[in-house]
Amino acid sequence: MSPGGVHGESMHEKRSTEMSSREREAPDGVIRWRDRGVSPVVGVVLMVAITVVLVASAGAYFFGFTENVGGTSPPTVAFSSDQDVGPGSDTLAFTVKSSEGLGDGTVQVVVSGASCGGPVDPNKRYTPTGLGVTTGGLTAGTTLPLDERSLCRGAANGPLDLSGARVSVVWMAPDGSAGRSYTTWKGPDA
Repeated sequence: MSPGGVHGESMHEKRSTEMSSREREAPDGVIRWRDRGVSPVVGVVLMVAITVVLVASAGAYFFGFTENVGGTSPPTVAFSSDQDVGPGSDTLAFTVKSSEGLGDGTVQVVVSGASCGGPVDPNKRYTPTGLGVTTGGLTAGTTLPLDERSLCRGAANGPLDLSGARVSVVWMAPDGSAGRSYTTWKGPDA
């Protein structure tokens, strides 16, 4: 038995049967550089390029470089809330604790899940002016009241029920390109 195989074929014979047609065409049996495929090189280059793009994108995202690119940045505002939810008409108030840069954009109070017990639907967006705030802007100490008088206007309405409500204070850029939710209050049954 020869060292190359079971049926007596030598190592040289086995190699010659595995050679490609291009290798067999070379007169001296040497594989030329032009005969080799470039697929491995292209594959490695593509993998390196994809890795670089993914790492750069992830780094930009995690380090916050994409935050507010080409848009208006939301102002820094802190709110506190005070609520009285129980028998009778419910009340909720958001008070501005600190504000910085609220001159641009619109602060809105978004109400959903509330009930007035009458034909008026209190579930919509309210501006501070719509809630009865008459000051020139939202500064520290300004209160946004949500009560029967500000949400359930009209004599045919019953008491304000906020037990199943969700109320959010949000900011929207003047052009609508950016927004931010500052605080969200949920009623006990929401």
